[in-house]
Amino acid sequence: MLGTRTSTFAATLLLVVGAALSGCGSDVPSQSDVRDKRINAPVRRDSVSTQIGSIRLLAMRIQRPDEAHAAGTNSALWLTIANSGTADTLVAVSSVDARSVVLRDGAEAPEKSIDVHVDVGGVVPMQHATGPHLELVDLKRDIGKRSFVPVTFRFQYAGSVTVRVFVSGVDHPVVAPLPASDSTG
Repeated sequence: MLGTRTSTFAATLLLVVGAALSGCGSDVPSQSDVRDKRINAPVRRDSVSTQIGSIRLLAMRIQRPDEAHAAGTNSALWLTIANSGTADTLVAVSSVDARSVVLRDGAEAPEKSIDVHVDVGGVVPMQHATGPHLELVDLKRDIGKRSFVPVTFRFQYAGSVTVRVFVSGVDHPVVAPLPASDSTG
């Protein structure tokens, strides 16, 4: 009888230990999971991302200042636009903290309007001052590290989304929802 109990206990112990050990490897994400998380994670160490319909706005951040961008100056707004659905066009960008937001291509003069076409399955990187990028013009307040700037992006078909974009250099960003807009004013 003792031998049967010992054998049953040993077999049960082996099954439990084997099940536990086999589950250990499942906590390691696949390369595909890591890639998807990098693309879809709304907050990263130095940027935020969001989605409106099939349009994803990725790695959004405001150019890191030495100390602060002073009121009256300009600042770059970096992002990448990815589209997994119907072709669409970014037609406007605005912020309550800037007189305007313009589209620039490198050091060229700003475009007269914002018109960024994103094909089906397309990706438009706007991540460097030497290529296409957005620029906040004539800041209405000083913005420094740890500052958030609400920015509204309007697409021809997907609609509009307002995102609190933080200034690069924030160690641990906190993303808070925007308050509901008041239709009376």
